[in-house]
Amino acid sequence: MLSLMGIPPFAGFFGKLFVFGAAVRRDLAWFAVIGALNSVIGVYYYARVIKTMIIENGDETSPVRVGWGNQVLVWAMLLPTAGLMLFWERIQKLTGESIRLFLGS
Repeated sequence: MLSLMGIPPFAGFFGKLFVFGAAVRRDLAWFAVIGALNSVIGVYYYARVIKTMIIENGDETSPVRVGWGNQVLVWAMLLPTAGLMLFWERIQKLTGESIRLFLGS
């Protein structure tokens, strides 16, 4: 959550810093200002989630039940993600070769 908020020293902070810095270097300061305002608005919502997770106690302690349809969807999304992680270099090489073939370079 802190990374999504853009709090230093997490990766989200550096990602936002680089994106906003690139926008300013390209004379798109208005884009960086709008992005920063959206980040500030996002911090409010992420802080509410953190507050709910840490401070507020729920009355209900029953386990979460996930239906079989949702389980199938989770596995359907997990398998391609794991495949991309495990075979990234091969996929990247194949994609690069396809682009070179398509562009003729």
